[in-house]
Amino acid sequence: MKSTPILTLIIALAVLGMSGCTGGGRLSEAGERNSRVEFERADGDDTGVQLRAAERGESKKVSIEGETILDLNGVTISEAQVEIIRDGFLQLSDVYVSPSGLIYAVDAMRHYLYRLDPVTGVIDSIGGRGQGETQFWGPVSVHATNDLKIFVQDAGNGRVQMFDRRFQFLGSLAMEGGSVMVSDSPAVGLVVNRAGGVVFWDEGESRVVGSTASYTIDNTFKPNLTQIQIPPTKLRESPDGFVLVGADRINIHRFSENGRYLGFLSGFGQILDVSVTENEWVILTSEYIISTSSTGQIIQVTRHTIENPNTINHDKSGLIVSTATKLIRVVI
Repeated sequence: MKSTPILTLIIALAVLGMSGCTGGGRLSEAGERNSRVEFERADGDDTGVQLRAAERGESKKVSIEGETILDLNGVTISEAQVEIIRDGFLQLSDVYVSPSGLIYAVDAMRHYLYRLDPVTGVIDSIGGRGQGETQFWGPVSVHATNDLKIFVQDAGNGRVQMFDRRFQFLGSLAMEGGSVMVSDSPAVGLVVNRAGGVVFWDEGESRVVGSTASYTIDNTFKPNLTQIQIPPTKLRESPDGFVLVGADRINIHRFSENGRYLGFLSGFGQILDVSVTENEWVILTSEYIISTSSTGQIIQVTRHTIENPNTINHDKSGLIVSTATKLIRVVI
């Protein structure tokens, strides 16, 4: 693809909080401090968002949360098709879709973990408010690996509970920060690494905590969070390890499995959630679902009309989005 000369844009650090991106997604490597961000415009490329000189007056940009940072020039915006899988929840705090397609959801107000088939609905559930092995007090995060082990972060009881596929209790990991009021505990997410260890946000300790495969706290796991506004709003798995969305919801920060900082993606507006696969990142905002490559190049933008979306997950037939009360299938 033939490239035209480099366009240079001066981006104020006060706007993005660090050297980030205007106009589409951008991958920034760890350690970068330069406030001058350069883009190469690729003529004839209709699939990505390309930077346009502001003085030309040709940019089609979208203002999100008062900031014009998502440049949609050259991108065809499609409309999402939505279908409600299940409603009637009180406060869905987190959702996980396993490789088999089963959906796991935790309701922080009902204090339940649900397992659902995307077609037929609820298969089974476990919970009820309490301190027993199979009870919860404000569950905020869930991860179900390949359906063999299910992990639930139980904020009110200050622990992470582990169950087998039949919801039989396997073990408990105490959060060093202790129990946290559900209203004060963000539903950040839970990650299980390839070694079988769990990674989660401990609100009481104000840090990301990791466990060993034997389900004990790994004291050598200490990710550097100086680049992130805390508390993070989302923690999700990625092929490299895991990603964090900071409190500003502007950047997606990338970490290796051992906690080394790898850089960030930005330029998508206010990020509500992200779902990452080997080849695709899907970013949820209040108005759009944005599909990008692993380097941040925007591939597709889809407008949705879901009120107050909270989480997004890849599914065999599309995407699963949740609100506080609904599970929704989205086809883009």
